[in-house]
Amino acid sequence: MKKSIEDDVFIPLYSKSLLEDRSSRHSQFQERQFWSAVKMFRNVLSWDGFLEEETLQDLALDKVFNRYLLLVLLNTQPGTEMVTKCKRVVECLPESWFRSQESGSPLQRLANFSKHLLQCIHTLYKLNDRENMKILVHLLLKIKAMDYAEEVINRYNMEELKGAK
Repeated sequence: MKKSIEDDVFIPLYSKSLLEDRSSRHSQFQERQFWSAVKMFRNVLSWDGFLEEETLQDLALDKVFNRYLLLVLLNTQPGTEMVTKCKRVVECLPESWFRSQESGSPLQRLANFSKHLLQCIHTLYKLNDRENMKILVHLLLKIKAMDYAEEVINRYNMEELKGAK
């Protein structure tokens, strides 16, 4: 699997100016490569229960997510497209990883992603995009980033999400 990840996953990094035009070849190529990497991520995670959890987290989170997917997410403007990408990634994560997780903090390997979600929520608030804010709060709750989720719920008066924990 490690060899397959190294050989098959490639997402080029382009300047923001090249990616601003969503119809440009660069933007379309990066988009295809992102979704191809998500597919690899999902396939690696389908081995949950068969491989040791540490090995699986190393392959999926370190070798695919943090190395490739997170970089694209960090360079995607907060909005519906970015929320959809984040949602798809979180949907791939095995729920078993979060059952024994300490309340308040996410998996260490998802710490940068959690911080990114928090920053995006703040940006979406400025854009008055409450629906996408709610989706990102649900993602924070799902990955057990409770401290960040509670911060947002309290700061932006999202009381309707308090029971979602």
